[in-house]
Amino acid sequence: MKLTLKNDNFRIMQLTDLHFKVWQEGHPSLAFDYETVRLVEQLIQHAQPDLLVISGDLVDSPYIEDPFATQAHIIGWLNSLNIPVLVTYGNHDSECRTSRQRLNEGLASLNLQIEKENLTVLNDRVNFTVPIYGLNNQVVCQLYILDSGDYLSQFRLGEGQFDFSTQVEGQSIYAAISDEQNQWLEQIGQVNQAAGVRHDIMFCHIPLPEYKQVPMPFLEGVMEEGVCSADENSGTFATIQQATQIKFISVGHDHDNNFHGVYQGLHLCYGQPSGYGSYGKLPRGARIFDIHESGQVTTWLIDSTNLTKSEVRE
Repeated sequence: MKLTLKNDNFRIMQLTDLHFKVWQEGHPSLAFDYETVRLVEQLIQHAQPDLLVISGDLVDSPYIEDPFATQAHIIGWLNSLNIPVLVTYGNHDSECRTSRQRLNEGLASLNLQIEKENLTVLNDRVNFTVPIYGLNNQVVCQLYILDSGDYLSQFRLGEGQFDFSTQVEGQSIYAAISDEQNQWLEQIGQVNQAAGVRHDIMFCHIPLPEYKQVPMPFLEGVMEEGVCSADENSGTFATIQQATQIKFISVGHDHDNNFHGVYQGLHLCYGQPSGYGSYGKLPRGARIFDIHESGQVTTWLIDSTNLTKSEVRE
């Protein structure tokens, strides 16, 4: 299916870190998973999004006997919502007893399949773009969905198996976005630049190292924990700046951060943590992106405490 503005607006709801665990007969069997389902349905009813973007840690594989089967149940629930969904994975999805390849294959069961462009798989990381069309059938925004990976190769024992016992104090265990992915961003970005000025959006799970440099005060949100990025800076931020029209990057991963700030001209955002099945003090919710025919992008947060919005305009 093709994504098109409706009445001068297209609304994206970013859900992140849902951390679903055990589902049986199509229903969550743990209380916090049930609360996550209930909240997501309330958020959808309130915000009426045109698209859901799940930015990683959909399933919490270390706690699941069969993560693929759990995802299959979740997809059944997502299909019942009758809203198109895009998914990228985080560090926990394929940490135990499954692979990214198998999980990605399972997404074929989503009923509403969105037309993807520039699809590439690099070391089991699936990356693609999705255009959003305006009322005149011109692309007003390009979504970049990029798999930011999981852990450094030195900790990998095999498919779905990791051992962190050799981690040095203060060392990040997370892998960086790869050089091949940066080359993909550059190639696609250069093609898109020829189409005119836009405010494109990239979604991934693990924040870039530049999130540590976002100046305060933030445009919105808080930072209640350190930014857990890779130690290695592979140059993704510079590639985005120099070769793409991406103006917004939105991530998950750090459950006690939901800030949005500007660093060197790029809007660096966290989603609102969405799932009750993991750590964090922030209320659970979502980040909304509104895309307008003019190319203007609006982003705001909604959460379980009030289901109201705090608007920030570009």
